[in-house]
Amino acid sequence: MEIIQIGDPLEIAREIELKIKMNNKEIILPCTPENLEELVIGFAISEGLSKNPKVILNGYTVILEAERYTPLLPRITPKIKFKIDYVKRFIGLLDTDYYKKTRAYHTAIIVSEDEYLRAYDVGRHNSIDKAIGLAYKRGFEFL
Repeated sequence: MEIIQIGDPLEIAREIELKIKMNNKEIILPCTPENLEELVIGFAISEGLSKNPKVILNGYTVILEAERYTPLLPRITPKIKFKIDYVKRFIGLLDTDYYKKTRAYHTAIIVSEDEYLRAYDVGRHNSIDKAIGLAYKRGFEFL
């Protein structure tokens, strides 16, 4: 990929309005139109809406089935700890082609002992929720 210099034209980041329907309420979430199911799953987990969310995707409308609302998630104690040198190995993964082309996408990475999951979005919080959703679908345990 070519290096983009200051002053070079950039691509416009893609963004949609995702409509989430849950318990007779509606939430509009501006986001990048990739990994929408993972976004909603991660959103439900990180907001304390559900430990096991069920998502029904219909275009850019989502029905979220969450069994209960928990305002605060319990503190998580990590089962493993990483040395800083190990973490530094993954820093380069945050600099994606999507970001280089637009300067508009944020990237989040979840790292385990033997793999990583990466997600991006125009919203920093959305990229984190997408990474959480990817990890949930992969079987990572959060609580």
